[in-house]
Amino acid sequence: MEMDAKVFEDRIYSMAEVATIMAYGMSPEALSSWPWVDLPDYVVAEARDRVALPDSGPFEQEELESVLRRRRGLRMEWGVVVAEVVASLESEGSSVVEVAAYLNEDPYLELPHLGCGGQSAGIYLSDLVCAALEGNPDRAIFDAGLSWADNDETGQAFSMIGFSEPGEELNFSELGRRLGRWLLGSNVPALVAACQQPEFLASLEDDLSLPITRTVVC
Repeated sequence: MEMDAKVFEDRIYSMAEVATIMAYGMSPEALSSWPWVDLPDYVVAEARDRVALPDSGPFEQEELESVLRRRRGLRMEWGVVVAEVVASLESEGSSVVEVAAYLNEDPYLELPHLGCGGQSAGIYLSDLVCAALEGNPDRAIFDAGLSWADNDETGQAFSMIGFSEPGEELNFSELGRRLGRWLLGSNVPALVAACQQPEFLASLEDDLSLPITRTVVC
């Protein structure tokens, strides 16, 4: 049973505070106590740039509308965690819980040791953080009903999804407690710092599991 949640203000929370708030649960009622937040400015700017391209279409417009939509979320020094529970289109009485985190800044990190043939190589910080988090998962959050979702949005550090169906309902209270413990234990601020260290970047190999991009050097 979920604890009675109070209404939380929009401010910068510590990781421990976020874990405590998540322990109130992740049900629609519990999430309604979270403040409304915007996604980071650079996420919106990136979506606007794609809409402005000559070959943009309905998909890019829908993407812009999505990132402009305010969400229930908790802001921290390193980024923001957003969550929502929406009705599923698959079957009556079913719902989908979505949880994602976005970095406050998502710099493009050069990988000069991987550049060759007149091309430079690099990767976004969020992709490195995401790879690190997904590479060291906590079985408890999966047992609570969450799984990794496609993490292809600008600036996302992670994205998770869960399904609650009649007869197989999610335990939103337990889910929140486990998610909060995992997030606190992951120490994302230290992870963000470590992923930008020159020694770490120099150790990266041309691994197909990492979305390393290349640009022709003029």
